[in-house]
Amino acid sequence: MSDTISWHSGTPDGMALFSDIATSFLEAPAGEGIYDLIADAVTTLCPGCYVMVSRIEEEKRLLSLQALGGNPEVIQKFLGDLGMEGLTAVVSLPQERINALKKETVITVPPSLASVTNHFIPAGLCKKFDRVLDIGTIRIISFVWKGRLYGAAPIICPRGACLPEPTVLKAFARMVSVSLQRLEAESQLILAEKKYRTLADHASAIILQTDENLIIRYANRHAVERLGWGEEELVGSSFADLIAYEENDDTGRKEHLQRAIREGERDLEGEQCFTSADGDRICLAWRASLGYGDDGSFTWLSWTALDVTDARRSERALRESREQLRMVTDGSFDGIISSDIGGTITYASPSSERILGIPMTKILGANCIALFPPDRQGRAEQIFAKIVAGEVFEGIRFPYRRPDGSEILVELNSGPIFRDDKSVGAMAVVRDISAMERAQRAELEVQYTTSLLSASLRNTPLGMALFHLTADGVQVADWNHSMAKILGWQPEEIVGKMLGEVIPVRVADAIYDALAEIAWFQRPGVVRSLCGTATGQRVNLNWFHNPFTDPRDGEQYVMSLAEDMTEVEQARRALEDSEKQYRRTIDALAELVFVVDRELRVRVSNRAFTRWLENLGHRGEITGRTITDVLPFSTTKECTRIEQVFALAEPLDTVEEVSLGEIHWIMAVNRVPVIRNGTVVEVAVLMRDITAVHELEILKREAFEQIERNMEQFAILNDHIRNPLQGILGICELDGIEHYDLIYKHVKEIDAIIRRLDIGYLESEKIREFLRKHYGMLDA
Repeated sequence: MSDTISWHSGTPDGMALFSDIATSFLEAPAGEGIYDLIADAVTTLCPGCYVMVSRIEEEKRLLSLQALGGNPEVIQKFLGDLGMEGLTAVVSLPQERINALKKETVITVPPSLASVTNHFIPAGLCKKFDRVLDIGTIRIISFVWKGRLYGAAPIICPRGACLPEPTVLKAFARMVSVSLQRLEAESQLILAEKKYRTLADHASAIILQTDENLIIRYANRHAVERLGWGEEELVGSSFADLIAYEENDDTGRKEHLQRAIREGERDLEGEQCFTSADGDRICLAWRASLGYGDDGSFTWLSWTALDVTDARRSERALRESREQLRMVTDGSFDGIISSDIGGTITYASPSSERILGIPMTKILGANCIALFPPDRQGRAEQIFAKIVAGEVFEGIRFPYRRPDGSEILVELNSGPIFRDDKSVGAMAVVRDISAMERAQRAELEVQYTTSLLSASLRNTPLGMALFHLTADGVQVADWNHSMAKILGWQPEEIVGKMLGEVIPVRVADAIYDALAEIAWFQRPGVVRSLCGTATGQRVNLNWFHNPFTDPRDGEQYVMSLAEDMTEVEQARRALEDSEKQYRRTIDALAELVFVVDRELRVRVSNRAFTRWLENLGHRGEITGRTITDVLPFSTTKECTRIEQVFALAEPLDTVEEVSLGEIHWIMAVNRVPVIRNGTVVEVAVLMRDITAVHELEILKREAFEQIERNMEQFAILNDHIRNPLQGILGICELDGIEHYDLIYKHVKEIDAIIRRLDIGYLESEKIREFLRKHYGMLDA
């Protein structure tokens, strides 16, 4: 049995029904409610059937369910089983499905919900409703107009229900397609109108729109503000009355507008003075566009106006005070130059001569292009051509070399000169910005230096704190990490707080008094003090306070730098102890000790050296004076020897003879370099008096020399004794003297004695050789 039950469009009842449906679509207002109207229309055409009306966005390939038609109880159960409170289903459509819907406006598909839901409904639920609905036929009608797909509506027809013929459904689809196309067009039109209204409301011009009766239907925000009437007063009033006759207008603006409408003019423009609702006189330069229908009848007018009141006042003031302007230009610090349209200079202010370094007689009548450097004249010609054509150029900078060779930086601002709305030349303001450029560079350098100083202060090992002196006390405005390391309070703990909140109030008050005194006299101060830390320790700090006043608000600040002197103080005390020990050590020496620097000034001397000088009559301070002033004898040789030690960085030991009047000394002098960081910074001199030792050595030498001479004489005496004895013994033997034996005996005894003396002389020779070898004595 066919599912199409006797529904024929040719019957009077069918034609009447279709006509009513078509009328309802023609009379329906634009809006989203059209989808409910489509669902109602389908259920009217197809009694007992169900319909799912969807909107399709072809570009995005999205389908969204908009309305359902049919038995309400079944529909609510259907939505409840889906877990949907409303129509929220949005699914993606394959391109092939979209192409199929665009190709045929009525398609018959298999009788199952699965064939029309595109799998967004579970298969089990589809089968359930297939049984509930007892589906006999499903036809999908698509809404296509001029190749664009707007939507689709699957019609689910249970067995025994009435389903119209395909031709009726196609006619219905075309009718709905036209309605959906109108809805889309009207939505776009509303959106465009909203955008236009937004732009018009923010425009700086006055915008009015009228209908065919010249009744104002729209006035933008600027029109309301400038004309002085409220929007409710403007909208609905007569535009012709608004621009009615003004003085010096023989024909009248209203008559002129009406004549333009009769003659079919489309564009009008002019300039007109109005009296606003506030009584102000305003001058408007306006332009009107007129619209006409297909039959040539006037339909609308759009009127746009710019407020040129200030411009016209300026022009009027310019015309009235030309001479005053000439006086101003002549007295201007900037150079002002004007030329005709050919570039010939017709006027130059006196400052131009100073800036350009060219006599006025050579400026006037010259071509303005010649003032530019040769390498810029080509570009200057192009700019000049644009200026006389109506363009304005500002901030053109270039280096300019004067005839005397000096070079400056020039800024040029130029524009056209109009006369009767026609460009007749150009005017330029020439400014020497060399000083300004230098000032800007200096400012940038100051900013850079300030940033660098700020970064340096924040990263310096010195503690940095910025104190704000307020009426309530001292507020910490800044606190770097080095200060936090010294005193223990972190920046986030102390910055922005009053000192009395962090340290005892009496201490904070004392600090305030000290800083206030420094700020009052506006003089930097240096203070050494013991300060307590956050952990309760005491540190020795050197404070460097620098006061200043903020020029913006007159508030007083003190920038304080703190140097932790605790370790330095400990090192100083250790050094003092070391110096005392060193002083005690050299004072214990019997030798004369003093230390000189590179300027040969005495830096340190021991007690023995001081007493020695006092014994020689020296009085006064020794430390800090040169050795020439201190030593009582000639120091030329000694200065040379000390300078030699500075130069060679090696010790130098000598024995020096020193005389002071009749007093003579023999001194053993040791000079030792004091080296720091690889450089000789001082020389320590140790003088030892060896006069007595030297004199003893001389006595020894003289004694040994006398012994030598005595021994030589004794050897000669031996020879002189032996020779007579030999003669006596020979005479006794020859003459046979009576007592020969006795004489011989005594001669032998004398000879033995002399022999023993010779042996002793030989032993003395060995001793002499030993002395000569080991002690340097007895040398010739």
